[in-house]
Amino acid sequence: MKDKKIIEGEWSENISWEFYLSASLPPCELCTAVFCVGVYQNQIMLTKTKRGWELPGGHIESGETIEQAMKRECKEEGGMEIEKFKLFGYRKIIAKCPIEIRDKKECYPFPVSYMPYYIGTTNISPEKFTGQEVIDNQLFSLDELDHLRTTQLTVIRAGFEELQCLE
Repeated sequence: MKDKKIIEGEWSENISWEFYLSASLPPCELCTAVFCVGVYQNQIMLTKTKRGWELPGGHIESGETIEQAMKRECKEEGGMEIEKFKLFGYRKIIAKCPIEIRDKKECYPFPVSYMPYYIGTTNISPEKFTGQEVIDNQLFSLDELDHLRTTQLTVIRAGFEELQCLE
């Protein structure tokens, strides 16, 4: 699959982003966070933070692989033990000025960094979250997502389309 841009947007005057469907990881040294469309019994796990309903995910810690970070974030935020997973895309982050990493004296890769996205499944019933930024976690059907306020719907649907490739 050739990388295909499906959506784009801005987070601020300084930061714009583009989401690409892709079967290939962008350069690992430029990946700063990872996210997962976690699926249990054909339902999608979302986590609620102060920003609203989102996919489980977050920063890649020093010494972690991208896949280790994805599994950790799914466990912490979604209570999910991901068993099978597949990369389906990435978010390309473009900054006009360097962005300082919160609580650190360093910056994200500049001017471009990436956030890989995976589709992951489990047969183990999810538990409650343990992540500190999470207010709640919950499973939703695709139909229920249409009525939720989430900025991730296009990305979730794109990941869900890759589900048959895992089975």
